[in-house]
Amino acid sequence: MLKSYFMNRKYEFLHIGEKTSWGEQILISDHKGRGTIRVYRYNDDPNTLYLAGLYVSNNDRNKNLGVELINSAEFYGSNKLILAVKGKTWLYDWYTRLGYKETDYKSDEDEPETIWMEKLKHNVI
Repeated sequence: MLKSYFMNRKYEFLHIGEKTSWGEQILISDHKGRGTIRVYRYNDDPNTLYLAGLYVSNNDRNKNLGVELINSAEFYGSNKLILAVKGKTWLYDWYTRLGYKETDYKSDEDEPETIWMEKLKHNVI
């Protein structure tokens, strides 16, 4: 298990990673427990990061914590980031403002209203 800390001007994040037989999973959490996001990278698609489970506590919404969690996840340097939302809700609009676009990606476990979104990154180190 790998643990590391990442700080920006406003937040400090704990990154806890684990290598598995299928790839790696990383939990990123605000050090005060106000928000989290999960990141997955699969061995058969190492250039894509899958983001899931973004959570920001009610008291900490509209303070840029969600954006900073996403930015912290994007730090892992893949060419493509993929996530799923349930329908065209405010969350769909929020991810669109962050540069995510609908993609034709599908999963066997999708619910009917699932929309997959991706963000392509260029010049990733």
